[in-house]
Amino acid sequence: MKKTLMKYVSLALASTLLTSCVSFLDINQNLNHQIPKGFTGVWIEKKPTQQNCYPATDYIEYTMWKINPKKKELSLGASFDANIYHFTGLSNTAFSSKARFVEVIMGELDEGETPQIIYENIEGKIINKNQILINGKKLYRCPKPKF
Repeated sequence: MKKTLMKYVSLALASTLLTSCVSFLDINQNLNHQIPKGFTGVWIEKKPTQQNCYPATDYIEYTMWKINPKKKELSLGASFDANIYHFTGLSNTAFSSKARFVEVIMGELDEGETPQIIYENIEGKIINKNQILINGKKLYRCPKPKF
């Protein structure tokens, strides 16, 4: 009876240890993941001209994404900055992730005012070198700035 009990206890401990190792490896692998390099750059939903891509004002009336894969950063126009904190799917041409968006506030905050924080799922797919889909919306790559 004691041998059988010890065998079950040993089996349970080995199983727990194995599960912990797999979880640890999964977490560490996720930390090293990054958005595929093909997403690098500035992307907009309008015709990608210098004027549309690099407007003279921070106020724009269309979607603009700035993506930096090395830092796992996304910017949505001048309004929100986001950091990817967890990848749920990843390949050379696509990713799905959870992101934390923080509202960008120009100037000083009023007393008691805090930036808005939004958690959102982000899915991206490369269509070709000049077009991507972000959450189902087609975006066009901006040319490098001339200035």
